[in-house]
Amino acid sequence: MTTSADPTTLADYVRSEADVVEAALVERDPTRLADAPGGPDTVVDHLFTDAFVVEHTDFPSLGAFLEHAGVESVWALAGWIDWVLDWHVLGNTRFWSWEWMTNAAVELARDAALVGPVRCRICGWRPDPVTGSSVEEPGRVDETWVRFACPCGATGRVSLPRPTGETRCDGDVTVVGSREALSRPPPDDGED
Repeated sequence: MTTSADPTTLADYVRSEADVVEAALVERDPTRLADAPGGPDTVVDHLFTDAFVVEHTDFPSLGAFLEHAGVESVWALAGWIDWVLDWHVLGNTRFWSWEWMTNAAVELARDAALVGPVRCRICGWRPDPVTGSSVEEPGRVDETWVRFACPCGATGRVSLPRPTGETRCDGDVTVVGSREALSRPPPDDGED
């Protein structure tokens, strides 16, 4: 059972401990994430959102991806031989290997934390990162960008150009605390 954790604290944890998080997922070793806010399963939920999985795989959720593999959790993949897991990933995602898929999820979460907390201008909820410069344009140095999708159907992109560092929001998302106002106040969902 997954426990909830403050998404801001979790985002900060993933950003600061990205190497540890990625190694734990690549090795499929939940003990390496014992200190994570909410525990190892919450980290997995934070990284492999439905929006990320829909964008990058043939499945509607990580649960469906895992069910197709015949396991109930990412950690159950520990019994798999690496090349068999890589074949499953290669055949059902846009990635060549489990390591590449994990790296993309961690880098995207790190970039999303870098641009700041984002809210949907339409409904006020927190949209999920879908893809970004670290996934689509690895090695890009002039700008970090992240595309977000909200369950209400709204999408948008947040860019952080370098060296200026001035956040730009396009579409239906805005960075919380930016001068760009939300269309209405965010709901009191207890996640702030």
